[in-house]
Amino acid sequence: MKNSVLLAPLTLALALVACTGPQAPQPPAGPTPAKASVNGYVVNADQSVNLNVSALDSQDTVLTSGTISDITVTDAALAQGQLGLQAAPAVTASKCGDITSVSGDFRAGILLDASGSMADNDPEKKRAEAAKLFIERLSGTAAAAVTSFSGYDATSPYTELTVHQDFTTDKGALKAAVDEAAVAGGGTPLWEATQELVQFVSTKTGNRVGVVLTDGAANGTDNLAPAIAAAKAAGMRLFMIGLGSPDDLDTADMQQAAQQTGGTYALANDAAALNTAFGGVFNATQGAGCIKLVVQPAPIAGQILSGKVNFKVNGAALSAPFSVQY
Repeated sequence: MKNSVLLAPLTLALALVACTGPQAPQPPAGPTPAKASVNGYVVNADQSVNLNVSALDSQDTVLTSGTISDITVTDAALAQGQLGLQAAPAVTASKCGDITSVSGDFRAGILLDASGSMADNDPEKKRAEAAKLFIERLSGTAAAAVTSFSGYDATSPYTELTVHQDFTTDKGALKAAVDEAAVAGGGTPLWEATQELVQFVSTKTGNRVGVVLTDGAANGTDNLAPAIAAAKAAGMRLFMIGLGSPDDLDTADMQQAAQQTGGTYALANDAAALNTAFGGVFNATQGAGCIKLVVQPAPIAGQILSGKVNFKVNGAALSAPFSVQY
């Protein structure tokens, strides 16, 4: 009799489980984002693309972790440069990394192009406005430094890098330095200055990045490989921003620098787009995941792939536009 009494509740519990059927899958644990951004990209050797994506809450705080799922691409189109020839390619998307962040204090070295062409490509100094918005988002112990390159007035011991403000958390000092750096009147020693930026930033520890803006072709490419090697050896990511027409930029070299160091490349077609480019770089440095796109037929150099990537982070549906220059 006692055994029958003990078995009755167990039998009832099993019956209830059987009636409820399979349990619905639960969304991954973690904060719920409100929106997403595509921060930049790199083009791989096989012409696939890794989009760098972030998720943000309603206060524009970047999530430092999150699970990406349910990825699709809509409105995909290929354009052939300025010819505007459109095609609807077949694009498959997959996850190449959930959202993660780099530990340690954030240290960002901002490197602005001060070559003479900036007077034409950015006469209103939108690059200063964009860099200041980047600085304004720093918080806590996060610090930045402001530098430029023009081929003149380098700061010893450097030969191409001008340091306008050493690392500090003082946003007022950093913004004043940006105004000082946003000049035009020299050449484009891009890779020489980038290598020296790496030397400058790598004296710090933590989450170290270089944010490099240029509007033209470098004076030469002899220092491209050494700049990349120095950044890789230091564990420092390079985030490259090109301003203007892709025809005037060393797009492939800049993408190579970003791809090999774990950073991103972003193209700002005009000065007004710099806020978006710098905002994407900031998001990427705080927390980001990876979505891989494979396009058939494979795009060729000069083509631009655009569309919208849709995905979920911690179960919340998000979407963001993207544009990739091959």
